[in-house]
Amino acid sequence: MNEELREKLAWWVGFGYDIWLGWIYPDGENFDEAPNFPESLDACFKWLVPEVYERYGQQITQALLEAWAIYIGSGAYWRKEAEVLCLAIEKLVDGEK
Repeated sequence: MNEELREKLAWWVGFGYDIWLGWIYPDGENFDEAPNFPESLDACFKWLVPEVYERYGQQITQALLEAWAIYIGSGAYWRKEAEVLCLAIEKLVDGEK
């Protein structure tokens, strides 16, 4: 599931893929792998959160991050913090269709 989520979010945020080059980042760099969003808060805040802000504005971004912080702060979670944020963003992505 995490690999599918990772690829889905990579495509959504503007990453490309080339058979010879691997993943092409939105800034033009290319690497063998896309960022592992469900495992990395750094990657989420570098690539995903700014895209949420650009597409949905401050109010939705703030609500998303506040809900995420409440969930993480509750201590009642069994998923990793980055994965929880990715799943919330995935719901926004799915709502675009």
